[in-house]
Amino acid sequence: MMTMTTCLADSSAWIDFIRQPSSALRDFVENNSAGHTEAVAMELLSGTSSARDSLEVERLLLRSPLLSFDITSDFTAATQLRRTALRRRLRVGIVDCMILAVAARHGVPLLTRDRAQAELATSVGLRAELI
Repeated sequence: MMTMTTCLADSSAWIDFIRQPSSALRDFVENNSAGHTEAVAMELLSGTSSARDSLEVERLLLRSPLLSFDITSDFTAATQLRRTALRRRLRVGIVDCMILAVAARHGVPLLTRDRAQAELATSVGLRAELI
C-alpha cells in the first residue's frame, strides 16, 4: 500500500515535533504523510548534538516520504521566490525558498513555524500552513 504525502514539513515543524511529540505535526507523522526534502534532512541532522540524536532523526526521516529536489525547476523557482521575498522585505533564506519550491512542484502545502516563509508562500499563491 502506497502512502500519499499530504504535506511537506519545513525544518521548523520537524524540530517542533522532535521537541514536543504532541505538536501539530504528530498526526501527519503517525500517518507517514509528512514529507521532507534533502534540505530539511540536512538542517535536522546538522542540528543534532550526538550520534544517538542523529540516529533518532535518521529513523524519523526514513519513515517520512522524501520529496526530492529537481535541480532544473526547483532552483529556478527558488531563485524567483527569493527575489520576491527580498522585494517584500521578508526574511526568507534561499534554502527555505528551495523547500517551498519543492512543495509547490509536488502540489502539497508547506507546514512551517516560520511566519515569513508562510507569508511568502501565500503572497505568491502557494499553499502554506503556519503551525
